[in-house]
Amino acid sequence: MPQQNPSIASTIDFNDRLRLENRITHREKQVLHFLYAGHTNKQIGKRLGISDRTIEVHRGNAMLKLQCKNVVELVRWMAGDPVDP
Repeated sequence: MPQQNPSIASTIDFNDRLRLENRITHREKQVLHFLYAGHTNKQIGKRLGISDRTIEVHRGNAMLKLQCKNVVELVRWMAGDPVDP
């Protein structure tokens, strides 16, 4: 099997990342931004004027769309680290 050029592999990963990122809504992006900054669901809810249960729903929807199995993978994804499928 021929070896893949690393720059091509990086482009594919970048394109996949963009494709997945385009699936999440503006509100889900807002929630992820605050989550990545270290805020709790309750703090995020207060900032956005919605309940912490709604924050959980947005976070869960984003995790499904970004194919993350848990919050650790989600934070790694947001940091740009590769996440194993």
